[in-house]
Amino acid sequence: MKITQYDLFKSAFKIRLEDCVNYVIESNKLHNSKLDFIEDELSESFYRELNAIDYSVNFGIINTYSLFDFFLSSFCKKIQENSNIDVSKVKGDNENIKRAKIINFIIGFDIRKHESWKSIDDYRKIRNLLIHNNLNLYSNNKNLKINPDKKTEELIKIISENPYLELDKDSGKIFVEDLKFIINFKNNVLNLFDELIINTPKF
Repeated sequence: MKITQYDLFKSAFKIRLEDCVNYVIESNKLHNSKLDFIEDELSESFYRELNAIDYSVNFGIINTYSLFDFFLSSFCKKIQENSNIDVSKVKGDNENIKRAKIINFIIGFDIRKHESWKSIDDYRKIRNLLIHNNLNLYSNNKNLKINPDKKTEELIKIISENPYLELDKDSGKIFVEDLKFIINFKNNVLNLFDELIINTPKF
């Protein structure tokens, strides 16, 4: 089977993404090993707070998503150039939806119907919450604790359905309980891109 430019691009992306995740795993191990000697002397809640500000976890969430965002954006530009199809009228509620519509418009493959799409989009919402609110649901409006708006209710549902996230309902703080949250994102993205490349015509 002939190797295409899309295959090569996906391979390069896979290497970058796996390197990023491996860095997060090793950094997290180092972080935890440095805390081990004082773990017994700290209250469980305070120790948890220290883990919550582990830079490796935040780095992992932000950078793995940024790599996904870069690849999807670059892929869209490449298929537009190669197909010479005008997509100026394609709109979307956010950049990901717009890109998904562009891909479907050009190659007839709707990535929003892929089994990994919802998990990837949920990850995007958690990543946005990290960037804008430091993983706290109530940081900008304490009233959301009593009267959550639609967006907050959606985030609470995402967190409750994810086994690797936990919400402190009193403070609004979200804890990443397991690095599998990031590892699963990596696997979901790679599964999606495998299908995407398979369904991309050789322009």
